[in-house]
Amino acid sequence: MNRGSSVVVALALALGCASPSLGPAKRPPMHLSPATETGSLDQAANPFPNWPTDPTVALDLLRHGEAEIRSVKSAGGGTTGAERHEVFFPAKNIQFKVKWKAMPALRLDGFNNSPRKEIAAFVIQRFFLDPEDYVAPSATMRCYPLEEYRETHPLASATLDEIDCVLGVASVWVFDVTIPDTVYDEQRFVSDRAYATFMSNLNVFTYILDHRDGREGNFLIAKDADRPQVFSIDNGIAFNPLFYNYFVPNWNKLRVAAVRASTIDRLRAIERKDLDMLLVVDQMQVDDQRMLQPVPPGPVMDPNDGATFEDGVVQFGLTTREIDGIYERIRKLIDAVDSGRIPVF
Repeated sequence: MNRGSSVVVALALALGCASPSLGPAKRPPMHLSPATETGSLDQAANPFPNWPTDPTVALDLLRHGEAEIRSVKSAGGGTTGAERHEVFFPAKNIQFKVKWKAMPALRLDGFNNSPRKEIAAFVIQRFFLDPEDYVAPSATMRCYPLEEYRETHPLASATLDEIDCVLGVASVWVFDVTIPDTVYDEQRFVSDRAYATFMSNLNVFTYILDHRDGREGNFLIAKDADRPQVFSIDNGIAFNPLFYNYFVPNWNKLRVAAVRASTIDRLRAIERKDLDMLLVVDQMQVDDQRMLQPVPPGPVMDPNDGATFEDGVVQFGLTTREIDGIYERIRKLIDAVDSGRIPVF
């Protein structure tokens, strides 16, 4: 099959010997028309309609920008105490909502509160998606001065004994989105080019991550029917987690009927060594005022521990074993495409 073709793609998948993580053994025959009148992908007017600003600019503000917390509300469901902050950034004269998840005191990682995995998820999508197609919101570590943080959280304490700030992960709060009635609408996938594009982006992302928290509310879809971008907003339970949500349909499997040829082309170019940058996805260092400040990533301190604190330096990243798993899943997906078991459009 011609991977770049935009003609009707006949889908008759028999996965047989495929890895279970690629989906069920067989899928019903169907026809996918990647070129349809439904769902324009014209992004000339605003390539980021569900973001407060360009994702790269947002990341820089979250990481480095002076920030004033204007309001604090609960983020809704979940068990990790996530909050929705209204934050003003004076340097850019911009205010937008931020999802904030403080770290448990004296801990840098947890099975259901893992900032390193949230940030790694944001970084990984850069390997195969352009910013206008990002699935995961911009995310980075931030440490708010303790005195300032106590203005909205009177009982707060410093995250580590060696610092006087509260450490957590801050991510962009996307807007004009809603919880879909069903995450994957198979009939819409085969008739709506835009929807198929965005669902392919989502599912390849979740498959590569080994995403295992498919509960309602973790996936959002844009309200604009002509540009139904899909987002994965909680990615902490991933990368072969020991504990995960067993009672919901998880998205570590490939569920969509076909994937984008351009995505496979970009994944095909990745070598195992390219993924080593995931060993350190965020780094901070204690300054003279006992505050943690962002610094450029340095050599990994412990490739077998994704969250370390040593000599005043905090490093967050994935372990060598987790990165090996990412590369293995990428190669399995490419092999499934090359063998014809997974169609492309």
